[in-house]
Amino acid sequence: MGLTDGDGYTLARIARALAIARGSVPQARAYCEAQHGVMALATRILQKAGTVDIPALGDDAEAAAASQAFITLARAHSLIESINAVSAFSTVPFVLPFLVEGEGAVAFWTHEGKPIKTSRESFTTMRLPALKLASLIVLTNEVLRLLGPAGDSALNRALQRAANKTEAQAFIDPANAGVAGESPASITHGAPSTPATGNTAADIRALIDAFEGDLASAVFVMGAATAVSFALAGATLGAADIGVAQVGTLAGIPAIAHSAVPADALVLLDPSRIALTPRLFASDASSEASLEVDDGTGTTVLMSLWQENLSSVRLLEYVNWFASDGAVSVLTGIGTVPLGTSKGAKA
Repeated sequence: MGLTDGDGYTLARIARALAIARGSVPQARAYCEAQHGVMALATRILQKAGTVDIPALGDDAEAAAASQAFITLARAHSLIESINAVSAFSTVPFVLPFLVEGEGAVAFWTHEGKPIKTSRESFTTMRLPALKLASLIVLTNEVLRLLGPAGDSALNRALQRAANKTEAQAFIDPANAGVAGESPASITHGAPSTPATGNTAADIRALIDAFEGDLASAVFVMGAATAVSFALAGATLGAADIGVAQVGTLAGIPAIAHSAVPADALVLLDPSRIALTPRLFASDASSEASLEVDDGTGTTVLMSLWQENLSSVRLLEYVNWFASDGAVSVLTGIGTVPLGTSKGAKA
C-alpha cells in the first residue's frame, strides 16, 4: 500500500494516541482507528507491533514506511537529507560488515600474454552499530486531548526540529569527537583543514586544491550567515549563486547552507565516500515516568509526570555514519567576505 499525505504524521499520531491512552496499546489503537481510520498507517502499526521500535524498524515494512514518511516531511530542514538529495551518501546496513577502501585500485594497460599488474589496493572491514538519538517533549494531558488531530502537526514539527538540530550538529561540528558505543564522531572531526587567510576566493581555491575526494560528486556545506555573505559578495567570489533556503552553487559545486554548521567553517565533502546507515525512527509516550529535568543551573530535578498531569512524547532515531579518509576537507577561521572590492577575484 502506498503512502498518503497524512503518513508523515504517523509517529506523532502513535505517540499522541499512546499518551492519551496512558500507555495502553489496545486503547491507543482504538483511538487511532476512530480518528484516522482502520487503514491508517498508525493504526496498522499499533495493530501489528504495539509501537514502532527496533528491531521491528528493520524488519517491518510499515514501520520503515513511517520512518520514510517522517523523513520526507522533514527533508527541507535536515542537513543529511539536503546533502543526500544533491549527491547520495554510500548507504550501508546496520551491524553487517562492509568494505572501506583505503588506497584506491589502479588499472594498467596490459600486453597480450603478459602478466597483469596490480596496485597495492587495500580494504578495511567495518560495521556500524545502531546508535540512538533521543528527543523528549513534555506536554500537559489537557493539551494532548484538546488539540485533537490538528495537534499531530504541531507535535510532528516539534519532534522534527529536535531531531534535525541535534543530528545535524553531531554530523558536521568539528568539535564532536563522538563517544564509543553511544554517538558517532562528526564527519569533520579530524578531517584535513585549511586555515583562512582573509582572501576568501584564494582560501576557497586552496580548500579545493587540498580536497582528496571526487569534485564531480562534492558538495559545499556552510552556515547560513556565511552563505549570505558569499551571496552578497557577488563577483568578488567569481561563480557564486548561494541561497539560504535552497541549494546553490559555489565555484560550480553544489552549496548548502544550514544553521548547524559552525559560523567560521566551510566544509567540502564527497558524500559517495561517507557511509550512512538508514535513518530509522521510533515514537512512544508515557504519563507515568519520572524525568530528570535540568533546572538551568547545571543540576537536575526529578519530576513525576503522573503527579504533574503531564505526558512525555519520545522520538528515537537510529543512525550512524563513517567518513573515509579524504572524504572531507574544512576551511577554518573563515570571516566575512570584503564587499565592494575585487581583491578576492584577483587571487
